[in-house]
Formats: sequence, structure tokens, C-alpha cells
Amino acid sequence: MTSINAPSRAGDSLACRLWTGHRPALASAALAVAMAVTGFSQASLGKARLEVRAAQQRLAQARGDDKASQQRVALAQFAAVFMREARRLQLQPGRWADQAMGVRQARMGRAEAVALLLQAQNHEGHVFGAQEFDISSSSLKSGLFTETAEPREELVLTLRGRTIFRTR
Repeated sequence: MTSINAPSRAGDSLACRLWTGHRPALASAALAVAMAVTGFSQASLGKARLEVRAAQQRLAQARGDDKASQQRVALAQFAAVFMREARRLQLQPGRWADQAMGVRQARMGRAEAVALLLQAQNHEGHVFGAQEFDISSSSLKSGLFTETAEPREELVLTLRGRTIFRTR
């Protein structure tokens, strides 16, 4: 049996003789090759990590773009339904007009206040959007929901908003 450390003999192979005589040089060469492969592998690993990060960023951007696209589609669908319903209810722009209404701290009798509030009430072809509303009684004895026997009972009314009405 031939040992690696044994002196070379005539029958030993060329590889055995080279190994025995040049062991330190071959070991150094093997180490250099291993280090080069390791360095190359680490460089490749670093490059692969950068590519993964870039791919993750592109994926996050694509997901954001997808969500924004889905929101735009949903908004477009809502707008289409809204416009169909507006046409069905004949809410086209040329068929409606609007007018501002403003009464501020006006003193009036109960019957006058009721008449004014009835004008602001929504009904077919007439919509009122209140921006400000306040009503109070000028008498300490009377309330808003009950009439008193006082002949000069007054309410103080503030009503501000826009009336939208059908023209045709």
C-alpha cells in the first residue's frame, strides 16, 4: 500500500509523484481556486440580492398601480350608474335652476314661520339644501312646538340655503 507521505518509487503514478513533491504549491493553488470561487460566489450573491430588492420594489409599485387602477375602474362604474340614474330622474343640467334663500334672525308670527318652512320643504321638482337653520321663540312662556294664548307670539328664524327646482 502506498502512502501519500511515502517516497516515490518507480511504479508510482505521475500524480503521486507530483503530489508528494509539490504538495505545498498544490495546496496553495487549491486554496487560491477556492478563494476565487468563493469571491465570485459572494459577488454573485450580492448581485442577486440587489436584483431581488429591485424586483421587490417593482412588485410593490405594481401592486400600488393595480390598486389605483381598481379604484379608477370602481369610480368610473359608479359614475356610469350615477349618470344613468340622473337621466332616469330627468336631472339633466338644462332642466334645473337654483336660487339662494336667506332669512337671518327674522321675527315673525307662527303662521308666517310655518309658511316659510313649507316653502323650504322638499317635494317633486323642488329640493332645498339648508346650509344654516335656527328657530327660537321670543317669549319665555311659549315653546316651539306648542302655541300659547299670547296674541303677539313671535318666532325668530334663520334659514339659509339653496333651492333647486325643475324648469321644464
